[in-house]
Amino acid sequence: MAAKVKVKLNPAGMQAMLKSRGIAQAVHARAEEVAARARQDAAIVRHELQDAVDVEDVITDRAVSIVAIAHPAGRGIEGKHSSLTKAVTG
Repeated sequence: MAAKVKVKLNPAGMQAMLKSRGIAQAVHARAEEVAARARQDAAIVRHELQDAVDVEDVITDRAVSIVAIAHPAGRGIEGKHSSLTKAVTG
């Protein structure tokens, strides 16, 4: 039988890790992969919005990267075709 292992998290250390440059770079890299897939989505290509797919990096209580269609039609395209959602899950 395996021995019990007790883990005690260090909240300050976790907070520092979530804001670290390494985590921010990893999150940004994943967001760029999602954006690249979104730019190849049929609806994005059909509406010629490849250049409107943007990645924005934000630091809140942790590193965040936002992938968005920065165009007035972006919300409608996402609502109808789920271009970004498919890019995340694909």
